[in-house]
Amino acid sequence: MTKLQLYRKSRALIPFSRIPALMTDPIPSKLDRRMRSRLSITPLCSLLILSALIPSQTPGQTPGQTPGQTPNQAAGQLGFTALQKEASAFVEKGQLVQALPLLKELVERVEAVEETEVSLDFPFFIIGTAHVQQFVSSGQQGELQEALKWYDKLESEYPTSSYMKDMLLKRIDVLRVLGETDSATETMLKIFRGEYQINLTNAEETKLLKDLSDIYYNESKFTEGLPVFNKLLITSNDPNEQALAASASFEAYFAQNRIDEALELLPYLARETDVRFRPRLNVAFLKASDALADAERLTDAAIILNLIKTTDLMIAFHEEQIATKSDLVERWTAMGTDNDRVNLLKQEVKILEARLVQLRELPTLRNELLVRRARNYTKTERRYEAFWMFYDLMVENPDDPQAEFFHYASFSNGLQLNKEDLAIRIGDVYRERFPEGDYFSDVTAALAGLYLEANRDDDFLPLVKDFLDTRPLDPASRSLFAQ
Repeated sequence: MTKLQLYRKSRALIPFSRIPALMTDPIPSKLDRRMRSRLSITPLCSLLILSALIPSQTPGQTPGQTPGQTPNQAAGQLGFTALQKEASAFVEKGQLVQALPLLKELVERVEAVEETEVSLDFPFFIIGTAHVQQFVSSGQQGELQEALKWYDKLESEYPTSSYMKDMLLKRIDVLRVLGETDSATETMLKIFRGEYQINLTNAEETKLLKDLSDIYYNESKFTEGLPVFNKLLITSNDPNEQALAASASFEAYFAQNRIDEALELLPYLARETDVRFRPRLNVAFLKASDALADAERLTDAAIILNLIKTTDLMIAFHEEQIATKSDLVERWTAMGTDNDRVNLLKQEVKILEARLVQLRELPTLRNELLVRRARNYTKTERRYEAFWMFYDLMVENPDDPQAEFFHYASFSNGLQLNKEDLAIRIGDVYRERFPEGDYFSDVTAALAGLYLEANRDDDFLPLVKDFLDTRPLDPASRSLFAQ
C-alpha cells in the first residue's frame, strides 16, 4: 500500500469531530447567575463526540517486543524496512497509537542522516493525530499539547505539504478543546486570508465559518463576528447553521441599534430549529422586545414575543429529540449500520441529555414573557387582556420579586375597565402587603376615590385619616384632604 493510500485510509478512519459551541447565554438581570452557570456545553461533551469518531485501539504489542521491553525499545531493534512495514500495517488498521513508537523511531533515524530524500510530513501528521487518539483514551491534555508540537513541526518543515490542510483543520479543533480560542481564531483567519497554500471544499469552508461564528458569538464579539455570521448565513444550506448565524447576527444588529436589519432575520429565526429551543436566543428575544417597546414599535415587539419559547417548551423539545434519536440508535444497531454513525448518534443523545439536565435546573421564562405581553397590551390600549394577564401573574406568583408591580398593574388596569369591586379588593391587598411600596400613595388616593363613589364612609374616613396622620408631606395628602 502506497503512502497516499495509507494517508487516505487514516484520514477516513480518524475524522476529528466538530467541537460543539461552548456557549453561555447572557440572561437579563435576576436570572443571570443561575442560568449563565448552567448553559455551557461542557468539554466532556466535546470529548464524547471525539470518542465516537476516533476508533478505539485494540490491544497488542509492538512487533518484536519481548516481555519487559517498552514499545520504544522494541522499535529500536527493527530494521528500517521492517519499521516502515509494521508502521504501515498499524496505520492501515487505524491503530495509530500502536504505530506511534515505530513512527517516532523512523523519524529519529531519518533526522539522524544529514542528507536524505525521505519526506517526513506524513509521519509528522500521523504522529500528531496518534496523540489525539491517546488523549481520547486517557483524557490527559498533555497529549493534545504533544499533538500540537508535531503539527507545528509539519508546518515549519513542510509548509507546502499536501497534508497541511488536514493538519490545520485538526489543529483548530485541538485548540478549541484546549480552550485556546484566540489561537484557533487566528488560524482560521489566516486560512481565510489565503496565507496557507490550501484549497477548502465548500463543506470545509462552512465548518470553519461555523466554528468561527461559535467563538465570536460565545464571546459576544459582534463587531468582528458580524461579517462571519452573515457569510455563514449565505454559505450554509443547513437550517440549524443558518439559524445559528441569524441568531448571532440578530444580537449583533440590536447591539448596534440596527433594528430593521435585525428584524429581516426573523424568517430564519422562526423556523423550528435547535437554536429556537436554546435559552440564549429566547433571552435575546426578550431584550429585543424591551428595546422595541421603548421605541414604541409595539407591533414588532408583539411579533418577537410570539416567537419566544419558555423553559418548559425547551425541555419538551429535548425530551422528544432524545426519544427520537434513541429509537434511531436501536434501529441502526439492529440493521448493522456503520459503527461510527451509531456511535456519533449515541453521543448526540448524551449531549441532549446533558442539556436537558441543565434546562431542568433553570428558572422559567414564563413570567418574563407574560409581563412583556401584558405591557404591550397596556400600551396598545388592550386593557382587558392586560388586566387578566397581570391578574394571573399576581395570583400565581405571590412571592415573586415583581409581585408589587403585578398588584399595581392589576389595580390600575381594573380601574380603566371600571371593575370597581375587584379593583378595591386588589387595592386593599396592596396596602396591606406593601405599606412601603413604590405605588402606595397612588393606590391609596385611587382607593379613597372608589370608597367615596361607593358611599363606603366607614372605609373612606379611616383610610384618609391614617394616610394624613402618617404621611402629611406626601403629595397625595393634599388631594385626600380636599376630599
